[in-house]
Amino acid sequence: MSKKTRKARIFYCDDSQQNLDRFVENHEEEFDIVPLIDFARFQGELTRLTQRKRTAPDIILIDLFHPKVAPTAPSMPPPSPESVPLPPHEATPEQLVPIGKQAMQTLSKQIGIAKVHIYNAWDHTGMTLLEQARAIPQCSDTPIAIYTEQGLYVVGDDVLVRASDLRATWLLKGHTREYESSRLNAMWAEAKRKRTAKKSQTRRLYALLLLFFAVFIGAVACGWAMGPEVDSRLSLLVAVGVAMMPLLIEAVVEKWHIPRGSQNG
Repeated sequence: MSKKTRKARIFYCDDSQQNLDRFVENHEEEFDIVPLIDFARFQGELTRLTQRKRTAPDIILIDLFHPKVAPTAPSMPPPSPESVPLPPHEATPEQLVPIGKQAMQTLSKQIGIAKVHIYNAWDHTGMTLLEQARAIPQCSDTPIAIYTEQGLYVVGDDVLVRASDLRATWLLKGHTREYESSRLNAMWAEAKRKRTAKKSQTRRLYALLLLFFAVFIGAVACGWAMGPEVDSRLSLLVAVGVAMMPLLIEAVVEKWHIPRGSQNG
């Protein structure tokens, strides 16, 4: 009997029960989903799950915007942009290009207005949750996606830089189940590939260390066989070998970028 393939486990935090229910309905047959609506419990719940390999998530999804806890004085958006005129029925490229440029300018202004309204109502709490997840050693290499509907269009460069520094990708809501499934499976496959590569690197390190010990022990045995007249040279060889051991390990670790922290297996 062939071994049953394990489902990828997804830990998904969103402040909207409707979003959680929709995601579970779309993907529960393919993925093992752990939904969470209370973002205040995010770090504690994720820490609890990662304590056991059987429950540790393979992928983490984080909603970007959450309602503000304390109200603040709202900012006033700029005036609404004028509507873009419709092109003539039989328009030439010379007529369409200026209208297209005006439409792009109008869209940029509309996004600016939407950004003011969004930041009046919500905070991008998802970035804080992302930092909390990366602070958990077992999640240092877990794939994390910021799962948002329109957030990618309104965030500033500071948020984009923080997300990049914390090695998070973006997944937009509102697409088909097939598209989301493809993205999630690609994230999981890449994570498994990296884990396999790191395990292979670790095995190479162990092989090198065993080879070093074998050569070292062989040299010691040869020294003993040659008699007491080589004791001083043998002592020097032992001292040099012990001194070089940390340097050898550090050189191999740096060459193959072997991680020093723990990770999901």
